[in-house]
Amino acid sequence: MYKIDLFVILLLCSDKDMVSFIRPMSKHHFFRDLYSHFSSPITALDCGEKCAPYNQGGIPFCCDTRHSVPTAYEDEWGYLQENTDLWHLWQVRNSHQHHRLVNQLPSGQTLIECKGYQYCQRDFRSLACRAFPFFPYFASGGSFLGLSYYWEYEDRCWVISNLA
Repeated sequence: MYKIDLFVILLLCSDKDMVSFIRPMSKHHFFRDLYSHFSSPITALDCGEKCAPYNQGGIPFCCDTRHSVPTAYEDEWGYLQENTDLWHLWQVRNSHQHHRLVNQLPSGQTLIECKGYQYCQRDFRSLACRAFPFFPYFASGGSFLGLSYYWEYEDRCWVISNLA
């Protein structure tokens, strides 16, 4: 399981104003350091190998933008562009899907897509990829309530199916 300090880092980064406050160092150093502290696998096995056989093309569901489109904070997107050729802006497949995702997108983030799981550069996975299937849950006033998971992946995500 993730260490608690890694979740604290994720929580701080979920607030764009907080990112600016805690990031006196350069964007490059901030995300390099953040990524280095948020790199532990959540299971002892490759959970993508558990779910991939059930998805078209043998692709892990969390790595398939037909099921899940990752996001990056604007500064994170800049860091990724400067340091790897793994990522590009998400390619719109249909206007309905595009409008639905853009309407759900938090301010200060962008939809991104990688070259594919077979080309994964683990050191340059986005925060969204590192945290999947979890995300921080906040009250309307901004206080942290706990962690949740994307329940719509219950039928596909091995990690969610094995939370015991």
